Amino acid sequence: MKAFSVLFILVAAQLSAMAQQECTAKFENDPALKKLVADAEAGNLAAPYKHTYLLYALVIKYCDCVVTAGQYKAIVEDLKTAANEIRRFNSALPEIPTNANYKSDCDQRSNADIVALTPNTSSSVTQTKTKPEKSRDCVDRITSSDTYMRYVNEAGKGSAVASSQAAYVLFGLSLRYCHCYDNPDVEAAFAGAMRENIADIKKLGGSIPELPTGREYESGCAPKDNNYIAALLKPQVKTVVKTPDQQKTTQPEVKTTTSRQITSTPPSTTTTTTTAEPASLSSLGITKVPKYYALVIGVSKYQYPSAGLANLDMPVKDAEKFADVLTRNYYFEKGNVTILRNATREQIINQLDYLAETLTEKDNLLIFYAGHGYYDKPKDFGYWLPADAKTSTRSAWIANSTIRDYMSAIKTKHTLLITDACFGGSILKSRSVETTIQRFTEQYREPSRKAMTSGNLTVVSDKSVFLQFLLKKLEDNTDVFLSAPQLFARIYEPIMNNAPSTPVFGPIQGAGDGGGDFIFIRRDVK
Repeated sequence: MKAFSVLFILVAAQLSAMAQQECTAKFENDPALKKLVADAEAGNLAAPYKHTYLLYALVIKYCDCVVTAGQYKAIVEDLKTAANEIRRFNSALPEIPTNANYKSDCDQRSNADIVALTPNTSSSVTQTKTKPEKSRDCVDRITSSDTYMRYVNEAGKGSAVASSQAAYVLFGLSLRYCHCYDNPDVEAAFAGAMRENIADIKKLGGSIPELPTGREYESGCAPKDNNYIAALLKPQVKTVVKTPDQQKTTQPEVKTTTSRQITSTPPSTTTTTTTAEPASLSSLGITKVPKYYALVIGVSKYQYPSAGLANLDMPVKDAEKFADVLTRNYYFEKGNVTILRNATREQIINQLDYLAETLTEKDNLLIFYAGHGYYDKPKDFGYWLPADAKTSTRSAWIANSTIRDYMSAIKTKHTLLITDACFGGSILKSRSVETTIQRFTEQYREPSRKAMTSGNLTVVSDKSVFLQFLLKKLEDNTDVFLSAPQLFARIYEPIMNNAPSTPVFGPIQGAGDGGGDFIFIRRDVK
């Protein structure tokens, strides 16, 4: 049989990346599963569904704590569908084996709990009994895709990233060509699984596959275009609109959620609008433009270059471009913008000391760094590597904790750190971002200490995608007021589509963040 069903094929794709995990690998030689594979190959039409049901039941029973939320949701949906298909063949659900060798650190689920997840809805299945048949035909076409089979073959040779790429293609093509055979819960689960595939692919250094198109994949559903699928995968933006009476006591909010650990729920398809903010300083609750300072650091040339610390062409140029955009388009006066080119540790620390001594709580500060960084994963420490850094010793490196301490010591109203180097997860409070964007008055009123980073955990490439889109969005912006969360939301998707790392935004833990946000003010403010 070329393809037993959408579920049977998805088992291999979805669990292949998990097969290396000790828990699920134990099921590979389960006698009951092996027998069902043989029965399916012999032509037993119910066997593929029984195999799917049994494999997913074992995952839920013994390994539910090692799968992600999106995987679990997809597994439960497929378990339900497999159970209904088994019942449609008037066959009994297979007995879920209990085996002491399968036990893991997860709490073992009872068979009764798992069966309870699959209520008998065979009557509704009977009413739409052509859908499973059409779905199998649709997936048969998808699995003929050269793109899908290439990744499957690479996965069969042991490539972990190819397993996630194959799953991404399969889920994506299912959403594009087979969507009319699935209910919304299945679609949401598939989209959630795709977002997790994206995170896994990027973590493993792979590229996101391009989903193929063609009439050969069509089987009755109107094909969805790339924009439809992209909408399911992009960060969520939800606008809450309140009446004037409600606004008297509570400011309207825009809630932007951007997650490094891609969430299992699709973006909302409901959009609402709010009245635009007036382009005046009163929107910030102030009467005159505050002072904006910037420390812009670019390190291209290293005094002790090595194989792990190569000289770069772009960081100093990027730093100069960044400073130029700030002074031309926004209220950063040239005298308040300091550019450090190929600075040593001592030069950077001296400048931070100066800022700590001179800036006040009425001022705003932006710190920008472009250059090499290093991430010590076991310790969850990040470092900047200034011009006098050596790979043989860390004495000239600047720890992220040092930057954090200075951000706390510099008593500004708002301090924003933008860096193309890593920032350790123990310091950046949230690798995923869930930031409530209130009216500009509320954002500016409370102090803030936040960081926006490329998500790179190794030395940077010479041409930074993060900085490319950061500069473009700052240059192209026409809004008088642009908050840091809004800027991040604008650069997030293009970076995700063009870089192997995932950008991160969030408050710096222990630095005095009060829930406010840094706001860029264009020079055309009134």
